[in-house]
Amino acid sequence: MRVRFFAGLRDTFGAKEVVLSVQQAADIEHMLSYLCDSKAKREALLDESGRPRKEITFLVNGRNIAFLDRAATALREGDEVHIFPPVYGG
Repeated sequence: MRVRFFAGLRDTFGAKEVVLSVQQAADIEHMLSYLCDSKAKREALLDESGRPRKEITFLVNGRNIAFLDRAATALREGDEVHIFPPVYGG
């Protein structure tokens, strides 16, 4: 599966995208455990309790995980996960 980072998250993760296997990321929770291997990365995506931050948008194949199974959303080979930081402006 392909995980793409947008805006400032690209700097935090040092890449525009990474490719993972289902063995590394069977669901969003496991994907985040695998990806968040530093304090800065954990703080960027996870809240104090280790759950995905509410202000971060996670899309799996274009669908927001808030409308799926949230962190338990299953991932399969070929899936595309897009991760967006909050957008501010006026």
